[in-house]
Amino acid sequence: MVLPGKMQERVRIGVAALLGLSLIGTGATAAEGWKPERRVEIILGTSAGEGGLNRNARLIREWLVKDGTIPESSVVVNKPGGGHALALTYTASQVGAGETIQLVNTPLITNNLLGRSPITYKDFTPIALLYDETVVFTVPSKSSIRTAQDLIDRLKQDPSSVVFSTATGLGTVQHIATLALAKGVGVDIKGGKLKTVNFSNGNAEAITAALGGRIDVVVSSPQPVAPFVESGDLRPIAVASRERAGGFLADVPTWKEYGIDSVIYAWRAIVAPKGLTPEQVKFWDDAFAALVKTPEWQEEVKKSDLNPRYLNSAETAKFFENENKRYSEIYGGLGLDVAKQR
Repeated sequence: MVLPGKMQERVRIGVAALLGLSLIGTGATAAEGWKPERRVEIILGTSAGEGGLNRNARLIREWLVKDGTIPESSVVVNKPGGGHALALTYTASQVGAGETIQLVNTPLITNNLLGRSPITYKDFTPIALLYDETVVFTVPSKSSIRTAQDLIDRLKQDPSSVVFSTATGLGTVQHIATLALAKGVGVDIKGGKLKTVNFSNGNAEAITAALGGRIDVVVSSPQPVAPFVESGDLRPIAVASRERAGGFLADVPTWKEYGIDSVIYAWRAIVAPKGLTPEQVKFWDDAFAALVKTPEWQEEVKKSDLNPRYLNSAETAKFFENENKRYSEIYGGLGLDVAKQR
């Protein structure tokens, strides 16, 4: 049946309106996107209660639950072992699981380069870079090493007379900062004269050793040493950063001020397993973009002497790629063996 012209026009308008409503409804549903309906696991490669990573992970969980971003049943899961290797292996195995994220640091890059793990940064979905930390050189207050220049002079005279604590292992940012210092001073870092000690329990054990006179210099992030600097038991003498830090390190010189190229930061990032959908990536991208803007997060960054350095998912992917190349070059320049990446 052929309808009159005006009636045909009304039908076309009516159909268009219905289609428009249908499209609006579809758009609204798509805009809502993916959201975790079961508990989120925030994975950590450290023991429960150990250091700043634990504190940050638990605060992230608390804030994301509080604003309704993730279910209240969400948990922080500690999987210590192998210098974060166990935790990274677990997260990498959860392919496509949008409810699994991990708070990571430099071992994401360095474990593979140093041959400790076959897993690389490419086995994860980058979500966000959150902040980095300054590497600080601290001595006991009773030490005869009172300034950065004193340490330089000691290393030039007899590098074996100074014992450094460089966190938990070969190739850490603390170890790299120490090797770079020694190389800048003129020490033959391949000759075995530089003394570095690693502790399985990290900074807490190193600080105890320093206070007991068994370690001369603690090389660490600011948080572990801050209470001991405040109490007067430890004294910071230099930082391995591009410019002077803030907070209790505001008056501490950089190694660059002494003409020494020891510049490195300990960063923290969020990754998820591979295989996430674009909707899942967008959810986490949006969640952390919002989190770093909150007053609570900004106050924590200031309180913990962190350096805010937020990057989104795409920017973090590029950052990991650049860091992998940079660390490979640093290790090569410092004489450390670098494994071929698969």
